[in-house]
Amino acid sequence: MRIRHLFRLLALLFALLTVGTFGYHLIEHASFLDSAYMTVITISTVGFREVFPLSGAGRVFTMVLIVVGVGLIGYSFTRITSFFIEGKLQQIIRGRKMEKAISRMKHHIIVCGYGRMGRDVAAILMQNGKQIVVVDREVIVQPEEVVLLTGDATEDQVLLDAGIERADAVVACLSNDADNVFLALSAKTLNPAVRVVSRAIAGGSVGKLRRAGADDVVCMHEISARRMATVLIQPNLVNLVDIMTPARNLFLEVGEIAVDQNEEIIGVSISGINLKRKTGALILAVRHRSGKVLFNPDSDYRMQAGDTLIIMGERAQIGRVSELYN
Repeated sequence: MRIRHLFRLLALLFALLTVGTFGYHLIEHASFLDSAYMTVITISTVGFREVFPLSGAGRVFTMVLIVVGVGLIGYSFTRITSFFIEGKLQQIIRGRKMEKAISRMKHHIIVCGYGRMGRDVAAILMQNGKQIVVVDREVIVQPEEVVLLTGDATEDQVLLDAGIERADAVVACLSNDADNVFLALSAKTLNPAVRVVSRAIAGGSVGKLRRAGADDVVCMHEISARRMATVLIQPNLVNLVDIMTPARNLFLEVGEIAVDQNEEIIGVSISGINLKRKTGALILAVRHRSGKVLFNPDSDYRMQAGDTLIIMGERAQIGRVSELYN
């Protein structure tokens, strides 16, 4: 029972008390205090004697009041008891806390869908220190550390409640591609700057998701097929990928260093930056302003305005890079 149902029951009880008070006042011409007292002892069936003698009309009114009042009080008592016994109040309090937590979030990630994939995505994001909000219609088991919003992620109001206007990204992990398409469209409409990453169950949905606004689409069948083929063709590569997982306690991250935000390295060579010695991170590539990527740049390559260094390392190493460069 939701909290508004509880308020409706209380409103009905108050309405019954009001009707009974005015009824006795009009029928028996009693004072409002006596009428209210008579109404209370009648609907509560406490058995006290009548406050004033009842006429024939008053007795008929009393009988109707007893039937309606006893039924309503019995139903209200059952529902209110169920409300507290089933822990609904605790859930509502938890929901209020979630709303306050979401209202304070900025640059967070909204994970829509808390199935097997959604749980894994949420766990990895939290391991990497990201603030997340999980949106799902129903979650049977909710970990304490997860900020959960119950609702339909395809609805605009639910996304607004999740703080999409302040979010950096939306992960679409809903159970079917049609919902993910609608989610991507809604997310981009509410916040054109938000990054939408969606999964595609069917290969034919990739184009639809991109047209709906998804920035990145991960096709599950395609990834599974590539991995199975790679196991046969390049097994050592698969073993390397398996090592680079959180389960092996070696989770490598990729980061960036924008030269325009770090003007002190403009004109400095790769060897001069000496990122390996300073932080332990590796320089994988240089991306030029034009979008062209230079993989494994020579040590004498000098950084130019508009370049971006693509680096890789463990989380601690990437953290040291962030301390040195913006």
